[in-house]
Amino acid sequence: MSAEPSGRQPPPLSLIIISQLFFASGLWSLLDMINTIGTQVTLLNFGVLGLFIGVGLLRYNQQARKGALVFLWLGMILFPLLALMTMVTDPANLHFWWYGKRVEPTQNVRLIVSGLVMLCFGFTYWMYRVLRGPKVRSLFGIVVVRHPEAAATEHPGERY
Repeated sequence: MSAEPSGRQPPPLSLIIISQLFFASGLWSLLDMINTIGTQVTLLNFGVLGLFIGVGLLRYNQQARKGALVFLWLGMILFPLLALMTMVTDPANLHFWWYGKRVEPTQNVRLIVSGLVMLCFGFTYWMYRVLRGPKVRSLFGIVVVRHPEAAATEHPGERY
């Protein structure tokens, strides 16, 4: 990543954690794509964008923030669907692998997997809340706009 330019506030710890996670997932996706070179499977993994998002978040790039929010929205939609599919699928049709060994899909494994998926949802929601928070939005130069009708009801309108 890069050093903080002069005159700018250093990023909060939560933003550093989020940017590092995006960078790490992007690196993992890149390694996954490189691993498939020379095989019969062609892999195009959009997770590689996490490399650019991670760096962009630390540089307060608004496009990187928007890209991160898109990925987080996808996660917040797909994680509950994955947990639901895990719970309603017939155990005979579920195949879990742990370090190359098949794990028999008992009810306990289904509950554990669903719980882990929902834990990932909670973590994704936390990242979303951090990126939408007023402190982080101000770092990215995004101003909260109060509409006249919102001022009367004490519900601020916001841009982005």
